[in-house]
Amino acid sequence: LQKLEYIQQLKEEQHRVLMVGDGLNDAGALKQSDAGIALTNSITNFSPSCDAILDATAFHKLSKFLAFSRKTMNIILATFAVSLVYNVIGLTLAVQGLFTPIASAIIMPISSLSVIIFATLSVKIAAKRAGL
Repeated sequence: LQKLEYIQQLKEEQHRVLMVGDGLNDAGALKQSDAGIALTNSITNFSPSCDAILDATAFHKLSKFLAFSRKTMNIILATFAVSLVYNVIGLTLAVQGLFTPIASAIIMPISSLSVIIFATLSVKIAAKRAGL
């Protein structure tokens, strides 16, 4: 309860709070923080109320994970931009009548798939560069 109250106090003072805990007795504090990371020895059998789960043996990589998550925000924004470009071009061509319904039905899943592939490959490359 003291952790939860302390986090609430920090947030009232306009601080951004990252909480790292075991996820069991820290569940309230993890949920209340801006970002909550639960440490565990078994990530497959554990689902606390938090934003991330980190294998306890990888705790020494926490700073790398945080830097990586900042970089992935840029990847998410780039993915939205790619999707927006696809949709603007596709909508423009569809409104002009340059696409048949069949062509639109084929191109839409292809554009979605390419955005997913772009995001997946970008994250894998960023993770490799970050040493994760």
